[in-house]
Amino acid sequence: MSGQQFPSGHQYSGGHQYPGGPRRPSPWTSPAVLIAVIAGLVVLGGGTAGAVIYVNHSNSSTEADSSDTAAPSDDGDRPQPAPAPDDSSDRPPIDDSPAPNPPPAPNPPGRTIPVSGADVHGFSGGPRCNGDDVAVFIGTTGRSKVVVCQVGSQRGRNYYKSTADGDASPEIQYPARSGDTFVATNGNTDYIVSTSVLRIRVDGKVVQTEPMVQSWVD
Repeated sequence: MSGQQFPSGHQYSGGHQYPGGPRRPSPWTSPAVLIAVIAGLVVLGGGTAGAVIYVNHSNSSTEADSSDTAAPSDDGDRPQPAPAPDDSSDRPPIDDSPAPNPPPAPNPPGRTIPVSGADVHGFSGGPRCNGDDVAVFIGTTGRSKVVVCQVGSQRGRNYYKSTADGDASPEIQYPARSGDTFVATNGNTDYIVSTSVLRIRVDGKVVQTEPMVQSWVD
C-alpha cells in the first residue's frame, strides 16, 4: 500500500536508512592494526631467514668436522709383513778365486825317460818343471839341457825352460808345437827344439845349432 514506512534510523542507498542505525567501519582498516601486522610479518621473516642461515652454517661445520676426523686409509691400519731375516752372516764367503789346476795324471806303470839324469818332471839339477807339472819334451845337447812342460792337465798349454853351460835361460810361455818340434820365442830370439837338434835363431837368422845327444817327447 502506498505510503509504507520502515523503522526509523535505517536508510538504504539513495538516502534511505538501514534498520538499526549507521554501519560501523572494519577494525582491519585501522592504520595502527595494519602497521602492527606488517611489523609482525617483518619479524617473522627475519627469524625464518636467520634460522635457515644457522642450519646451513651448522651443516657446513658438521661436514668440515667429518672430513677432519675421517678414518685413516686401510693401508695404514693393515699390518705389514715382517721383513725376512738377514742370514747373510750365516752364509759361507764366496770364493771367486780360480779353481786350482787338477793334479797331473800319474805316469803309466814302468814308464821311463831315456835321458840321463831326467825323470817325468825334467832334470834333477835343472831345468825342471814347476811343481807337479810333467814334461812333454826333454832333451840334452853337448852344452844345453831343454824341457818343455805342460801346465797341469791342460793339454797344449806348455812352457819352455833351458840351461846352457849351467846358466838358466828365461822361462818362455806358450811355445808353438808342430809334431815333435817346439818353437819358443823370447823377443827377437827363437829356440827351436826337436828330437834331433836345438837351433837358436836371432832376427830370423840361425846363429847356433846343437845336435841332440839324448831326447824324449810325449
